[in-house]
Order: sequence, then structure tokens, then C-alpha cells
Amino acid sequence: MTVKNVFTKFLEDLVQAQYNSYVYSQSLGEQGNSLLSIPFAEIKEITLDLNYAYDGNNAPTTCFQYNIDSLKNETLALLQMRLQSIMKLITEVIEENGIVNNDEWTTIKKGLKSEELKDFLTDFYKNGFQKNLTPLIVTCNDMQTELNPNNWSTMINLLELDALQQEILSHKDLQNWLTPRISQKITNQVKDNQTNDETNWLISLNLAKEIVQQSLNVVVDADQLKKYPAESIQKAKVVMRMKNLTIEK
Repeated sequence: MTVKNVFTKFLEDLVQAQYNSYVYSQSLGEQGNSLLSIPFAEIKEITLDLNYAYDGNNAPTTCFQYNIDSLKNETLALLQMRLQSIMKLITEVIEENGIVNNDEWTTIKKGLKSEELKDFLTDFYKNGFQKNLTPLIVTCNDMQTELNPNNWSTMINLLELDALQQEILSHKDLQNWLTPRISQKITNQVKDNQTNDETNWLISLNLAKEIVQQSLNVVVDADQLKKYPAESIQKAKVVMRMKNLTIEK
């Protein structure tokens, strides 16, 4: 029997006992045709003194799970770092085409470096991560399958390209300064990032993988516990309340 099953059964019995009290009180009221309500017994607290020993014949089972917060923070940090490189690249390739001292371009260049744009794109990345990458992690955790670094970096690259195309290259204020050749050069640079990412993500995905103990088998039957050395028997006091649970060792 697992530790989880011990407490699950205990809670089920507690709830069932309270339910039986309600039903019995109701039946008494119906039989007596009383105008007054029949009081019922309310379970406020119950204590279980539990003796148990670990079952050495059955090794605890384990699984792994990816730390979503860790992967999210690392992904956002990477995208924010590369965002600065993208803005720098946009500025450089446009100015290489002869745009230098122009008031309109100066304003646009200032906007590309603004915190407002950075915050806006960060929110875009967060929403994209939640929509497209989080389900991928959850599925791998449920199916106990490894995240593929190539697929992972591809998804991040697509998220980055979406932000670039929808929120930057398509922005009306940049249309006068972007030629098809400039846009393609910037897009190609973002696509090239994926090749450089795969090795790094292989390491990061392994670091974000955590081993989780699924179940631990214990012996709680009094007769079976007699077969175990006294020093191997553990004790726990479990105090359960209807809306509170504390475990005291």
C-alpha cells in the first residue's frame, strides 16, 4: 500500500462518516414529524496514530517532469537578449542604405530602443510560450517522453519570427525604411539562431528535468508489522479536521 492510499482511505472514511450522520439525522426527523430539526453529530477532529514501515520488497517508483518555470524564464531571457540584437541589426542595415540625419528616422530609432516596445514584445513572448510551449512540456511530462531540443528550438524560433513579422517588420512606421532585401536579411538572421541553439537547449532541457518520486510503499497492518525490526517502524500522528489537515511526527 502506498502512503497516498493510506491517507486517501482515511479521508474517504471521514467524509463517509459525516455523510452518514446527516442521513441518519434526516431520517429521524422524517419519522417523528417533528417541527424541530433533529441535531446531527458533526465530526470536527479525528486523530490517527499511525505505525508504519517501508516495504523493502517494492522499490518506490519514480518519474520525471520538466520544470516549466525554469524553461519559461530561460526562454524569455534568451528572447529578450536576442531582441536587442535584432533591433541593432534593423538599425544597421537601414542606415547602411543611406539613412543618417533624418528627424523621422531618429524618432523611429528611438522607438526601437524604447522600454515600451521591449515590454510589449516580452508580453508577446509570454503569451506565445503559454499557448505553444507549455502544452508541449505538459504532454511530455504526462507521456514521460523527452523534449526534443530540435523541436524545442524550432518552436522558439517560430515564436521569435512571429513577433518580428507581426509587430516589427509590419509596423507602419517602418514601412518607408524597409526594402524586401532588408526584411529578408533580418529574417534570415533570426532563422540562423535556431542552428546555434540546439546544442545549448540539449543541456538546458536536461538541467530542467527533475526526478519525482511517484509512490512509496508502506506496511501499516499490525500483524505484518510484527515481522519488522522495532527500529524500522516509524510513527506519525495525523490530526484531521474538516477544513484543515496537519501531520505531526
